[in-house]
Amino acid sequence: MLRKTRQRAEEIVTHAKRVLADAEREGDVERIMTCASQYEQARAAYCRVVNAYITLCRRINQERQELLRDCQEQPDGLVSGHA
Repeated sequence: MLRKTRQRAEEIVTHAKRVLADAEREGDVERIMTCASQYEQARAAYCRVVNAYITLCRRINQERQELLRDCQEQPDGLVSGHA
């Protein structure tokens, strides 16, 4: 799910960039301004998605390492406090 969200955000940025490039080729100043703003908003949103994605991946990895460490420390292999 996280990967799909990131990929969708990337697609939106790519689309906004194409629309901006079209407006620039056509020389429509008003449309360029609107598209440039939308492109910047899409990029900012994409950055937020990527930062959240990275944060969650790090937290999942940390939890995984803790679980593995706890499993190695427990003689019966059961880890208390983790659900």
